[in-house]
Amino acid sequence: TGGSGTYTWAVSVGSLPGGLTLNATTGLISGQPTAAGTPSFTIQVTDSNQATAAKAFSVTIDAAPTITTPSPLPAGQVGIDYSETLTATGGSGQYTWSVSAGSLPAGLSLNSGTGLIGGLPTTAATFNFTIQVTDSNQATASQAFVLTINPAAQITTVSPNWGNAGKTLQATITGANTNFVQATTTASFGPGVSVGGAADGQPGPVTVNSPTSATAELAISITATTGPQTVTVATGMQQASLVNGFTIYSAVPTLTVLHSFAGAPSDGANLKRGVLIGSGGALYGATVFGGSLSNNGIVYSLTPPSGGGSWTEAVLHDFAGFPTDGAEPDGDFVSDNSGVLYSTTSIGGSYNSAQKGLGTAFSLAPPSGGGSWTETLLHQFSGSPADGANPYAGMVMDNNGVFYGTTFNGGASSDGSVFSLTNSGGTWTETVLHSFSGSDGANPHASVLIGAGGVLYGTTYYGGTSSDGTVFTLTPPGTPGGAWTFALLHTFTGPPGDGGSPRAGLVFGASGVLYGVCANGGSSSFGTVYSLTPPASQGGSWTETILHNFISSDGANPYATLVIDGSGLLYGTTYNGGSANVGTVFTVTP
Repeated sequence: TGGSGTYTWAVSVGSLPGGLTLNATTGLISGQPTAAGTPSFTIQVTDSNQATAAKAFSVTIDAAPTITTPSPLPAGQVGIDYSETLTATGGSGQYTWSVSAGSLPAGLSLNSGTGLIGGLPTTAATFNFTIQVTDSNQATASQAFVLTINPAAQITTVSPNWGNAGKTLQATITGANTNFVQATTTASFGPGVSVGGAADGQPGPVTVNSPTSATAELAISITATTGPQTVTVATGMQQASLVNGFTIYSAVPTLTVLHSFAGAPSDGANLKRGVLIGSGGALYGATVFGGSLSNNGIVYSLTPPSGGGSWTEAVLHDFAGFPTDGAEPDGDFVSDNSGVLYSTTSIGGSYNSAQKGLGTAFSLAPPSGGGSWTETLLHQFSGSPADGANPYAGMVMDNNGVFYGTTFNGGASSDGSVFSLTNSGGTWTETVLHSFSGSDGANPHASVLIGAGGVLYGTTYYGGTSSDGTVFTLTPPGTPGGAWTFALLHTFTGPPGDGGSPRAGLVFGASGVLYGVCANGGSSSFGTVYSLTPPASQGGSWTETILHNFISSDGANPYATLVIDGSGLLYGTTYNGGSANVGTVFTVTP
């Protein structure tokens, strides 16, 4: 203030901060500072009469804002809360944070006031983005960042994934993208299972072997079979589960001998097949030999006691053999809604005296009220070339009451056949659906399996390109009376890469997968367990997978058809092998 005329401004002592200038006419100090500090200087003003005034000044130049958080940022994981606060120095006043390029991982956001990147990541990937910080003077700084979000932790296997009620066991848990920590990681196996001494169903401690492996000590308290239960493993905020990871089965059963066969002449002898469970829990089966009529075998029943006590055996039929009756019943039984039993005998009947008959198909009808069971010969096999011979496996029945079976011999080439038996007005008619010729299989030892649309699936003991047996299908005709369509699904090649000589039939698993056993072949020539997966598209090839190679110590030469439970667990037997080399009972766990 003061003076006259116009002012002229100048720096008389010192210098302005680097990057700033003084306008001599207006007195405006302006520009973009280039260095932080608090420089001092003197400004002089001169009026039109050359009168002057001077004053010392200082100005503080703050450092430019700088983001100090390094890149890459700490990794996150899908499904686990993420929190990382960005930091900066310099500038003045309040910071404002923003994403200036790219984007944060899905599920995360940036707090503009605090610089916190947080949220629940939903996508596994590596993300690139740029963060900008702005101070109160609108000075800015930017930095590029990399943030990796890892896949969610998961439990891949639990082994074993089942246990019997009342038992204790160790189960190994294997994970992926996990970070198991000793004394921190816990696991739960569902109701009825105590983990590491914790209460049933509650999380309990495990022994950590590595970041992806842990061992759990399990004690199963409940007594009943359960459905598959979820196994959950937690380490701090990290949690991973395996749905249907563990199943509890009933307590290990106690073996009880229900009946010891005495042999001829009062009883049967030598059983090759299992039993059929009938109404009231009665068991029905056959012995290959024994009986009072020339040692040709019997059909028997075993009735459970009404209270404690012994089961009661009854001989329902005594086979007389050639030429009036069947002999040596090898096959399984099936029953209709009236309780009539159906099966086959491997020899007997009225054809071929030299071989004591070529086999029969028969029924046994229960008495209407006291008295004897009634046998009816449904068919007597006559052998090549028009008929099969020696049906070893029994028969299966479809929903229309039609029976299907196989013969080991006979047929047009004497290599066996597949047949049907149809009842019309009390008269049974046998039809040969397919005669094996060797190249397509030979000598089926097991019966067929009925699939969707009435398609039959079966195995042959010999034949095929390597004479090691085959798996085949027979598709019913589109019009009644037409020919069935035969197709080979697999030809066995024997050791070392494949099985051979499948005596057993097939069972269905999930998605139409077939499971079976080979009596020989495999890497040690003691037999295999295999699966056949249907093609992804019509007309493609089935895919064989060897699920197990027997090595004798665990069993050898599995002859019988597998059974499968609701969880896909396979059960079976071997004829030889094991610790005493007289056979084993085994499971194969998917």
